[in-house]
Amino acid sequence: MELQELIDTFYSNYNASIDYEALENICQSMSDGYLKVIKIEICSLNVFQNTLDKVLNGKTPIFEYDGGGKKHIALKIAAGKYILKKFGQKCDYEENYCGQRPDVISKDKDIIFECGDTDPRKILEYLGENENLKIFVMPYHRIEDGKLICGFLFIKNKNGLATNLYKRKIDSLADVRKIIASRK
Repeated sequence: MELQELIDTFYSNYNASIDYEALENICQSMSDGYLKVIKIEICSLNVFQNTLDKVLNGKTPIFEYDGGGKKHIALKIAAGKYILKKFGQKCDYEENYCGQRPDVISKDKDIIFECGDTDPRKILEYLGENENLKIFVMPYHRIEDGKLICGFLFIKNKNGLATNLYKRKIDSLADVRKIIASRK
């Protein structure tokens, strides 16, 4: 996955403040072989549209899904159904995990979905905490997705991902310290 594809994935609705540093860090993790990304079909566009219609018509109580616009809530519902269908796990919405609030997280806390526009730093923080997580980013539907709602699964490709992310974080802090020290 190239940088532009990551931008399109993480910023599918609004991309005024792109975090290029985090995206480049993800690219580097893929290039180093620690991380891989797989495009996954979540549901059909028709199924998603039916879910969205129920949210828009008030037939689905949105307070259970805690936050976001109605299209965002429909993405969360689709993600929750996917986790139940594919992994047999129920899930929570907007629960605290690793100092963040993932949109959807499995009860076993081993599967996370971030829906719509997503801060790429979250992915790095989650994997830095537990490199064995299955993390999905499900962008808003795009024309090239055709009649499917797709997500992108970010998973460890080889051991050492968490250590590699930590090392990069420390190196980045060292660079900041050098800049600060040069200004004194």
